[in-house]
Amino acid sequence: MKNLRLAAGLFCLITAINCSDSDSDATTDPNEILNPNTTEPSLRIINIEDVENKGNSTDISINYSISGVDLSTIKELRLLFSDNANLSIEELLQVPPSNYNITETSNAVSKTLGENLTDIEGNLIVENQEYWTYLMGIYNDEINEPLLVSESKLINLKNEILVTTPILTGEFRAGEDIVIASDGTLYINEGLQGTRLFKVTPNGNSSVLSNELNNPVGIALDDDENVYSSNFNSRVINKTTPTGVTTEYVNDSRLFGGGGLAFDNDGNLYNTFYATSNVYKINANSIEVVANSTLFKGPVGVVYDKEREKLFVSSFDTGKIFCVAQNGTVTEIADTDLTIGHLSYANNHFYATGWNENKVYKIALDGTIVERIGTGTNQQKDGSALEASFAQPNGIEPTQDGSYVYVTQQGNGKLRKIIMKR
Repeated sequence: MKNLRLAAGLFCLITAINCSDSDSDATTDPNEILNPNTTEPSLRIINIEDVENKGNSTDISINYSISGVDLSTIKELRLLFSDNANLSIEELLQVPPSNYNITETSNAVSKTLGENLTDIEGNLIVENQEYWTYLMGIYNDEINEPLLVSESKLINLKNEILVTTPILTGEFRAGEDIVIASDGTLYINEGLQGTRLFKVTPNGNSSVLSNELNNPVGIALDDDENVYSSNFNSRVINKTTPTGVTTEYVNDSRLFGGGGLAFDNDGNLYNTFYATSNVYKINANSIEVVANSTLFKGPVGVVYDKEREKLFVSSFDTGKIFCVAQNGTVTEIADTDLTIGHLSYANNHFYATGWNENKVYKIALDGTIVERIGTGTNQQKDGSALEASFAQPNGIEPTQDGSYVYVTQQGNGKLRKIIMKR
């Protein structure tokens, strides 16, 4: 009798969604929510998904709705995870508070769950697992309503590469290279059709940091987080402070056509150009050619491995990646057969855009292609590595640990974010 009395004061939805599918019945009528007396009581998960492959429950996002119910009559909502699709009401009620999550009681709520959620057995939620999700609404003690139960469905927590399009608030259109500041702020050059340097904060606010450039292409960040931009249409490399003050860092007749930029451990700036076979080393007192090779065919990408103190240059025309020694010796280390737009480096791997291939690549130091991301179709489409598409990807920059990779698209000026599998 005790369980029956508890059940009489409870309504429950047992549901979940496979993250690879969308819910065709996901639209909730606002009138249904705002006028609870017009419908039968209902509690429904609209969507629940694994968002960013973080390896735990912090990136599980849930969206649900309540209709036909006065919210003040609901004591709490309980979210439970289990490997059992057929738990009874009595079994759900026996789960201890430490093994379920109490979530916000509201209408059409969308929220990301907390860290260290457990299943009903007390085991931490982990990826590469499937869970049956239960959402239970507990009424206040004085309310006596009939029990509502729906069928159970599955959530599959995956660990895979996901390509997304960040929602940016503010002005943004850029198709060239990217750098990431220590606080996660992105600085991005507009490219061949503009004069702007964009700033994108970690919360997605985009703004114009400078409008004084001349078709800015390559980009680099010094130890004080000043931004350096090479310009396709001038012989100037500009320096822009974090507050937006732009000056000429260097102006030299040899520096024409933009190209990639990278700093070494001593504060020297390296610059490449598509139309030449030179790599320049620039500091406050001098400009010198540190490498010249017929192997360079359209060199654009340039990165510096600060741990190993090595300089690498990539070819747009041939897709080859070269190591440039301090004495100027050039050694081929990879032949990718790509049209490499820009090249970046993090966590012992290269990251490159295949401009003509409409793909993004993760490449080991020995030249092995570890990941190929994108279908190769020139279009804007989010999804997994095998589903997503890019529109002439060009600029690229991973986070230091390689968890995320940011990409610009010359085809439409959009910013993409790749969530790498762990």
